[in-house]
Amino acid sequence: MDSRLLRSFRALLFRPGALTTAYLEGPRKPYISPFQLFLLANLLFFAIQSVTRDKVFSKSLASHLHGQDWSELARDQLGLSAIYLYVATGKVYGVRGLRRVITAGALIVAAGCVVLGYRFFLFVVTLYSTEGTAGP
Repeated sequence: MDSRLLRSFRALLFRPGALTTAYLEGPRKPYISPFQLFLLANLLFFAIQSVTRDKVFSKSLASHLHGQDWSELARDQLGLSAIYLYVATGKVYGVRGLRRVITAGALIVAAGCVVLGYRFFLFVVTLYSTEGTAGP
């Protein structure tokens, strides 16, 4: 396994904000690039999806409209993300106190918007892929 990959994951897990700081300050060689990290996260998402047999893209339209398939998991992840962002904002932005809380809150809202946009994308894909297959 690539040492840059291990170093990147170690930094993500145990030193929140270290990757962002390294990227902004210049020493990028020891870590994988943000684009590689994005691709790897997507690869892991689809790998986990295939292992768990949960098919996000083949959920029924009714499930996307009326069900909250991942509400328990989403609530837990939101809490962990909030803690992680609070810790990371101190290192990356150098803010303390109330400003740190506000910065972390703004980042959490931005992440929530990304998640909602992703859910909307899944809804549109499901809508068009199930169009014409609905019963009477």
